[in-house]
Amino acid sequence: ALPCAILIEGPTALAKWSAATAVKPASYILQYTVSTGLYFYLYNEVAMLALNNVNPVTHAVANTLKRVVILLACVVFFKTPMTPLCIAGSSVAIVGSYLYSMAKGREKA
Repeated sequence: ALPCAILIEGPTALAKWSAATAVKPASYILQYTVSTGLYFYLYNEVAMLALNNVNPVTHAVANTLKRVVILLACVVFFKTPMTPLCIAGSSVAIVGSYLYSMAKGREKA
């Protein structure tokens, strides 16, 4: 897969790398690239640990809610506009999570 990616993205990636290193040194970019990769790896490890401790459906619902929270935080902190489709998708996720928690509560009773 890597040779195919280099073949397809190579010229574009090289131009972007040149533009980026004109603004910041290569060591700075590499440091942040590696740290981002490590954070993503740790995130996946924590997600797997959580998945081992909860029901897969509960994990999926929590992941959906996490995405909605991140989206709403971006709207608040970065003043990102929400499209009608984005509002509809977030509403479906929130309502679906609420209905799931209600159904799970009835199951326990």
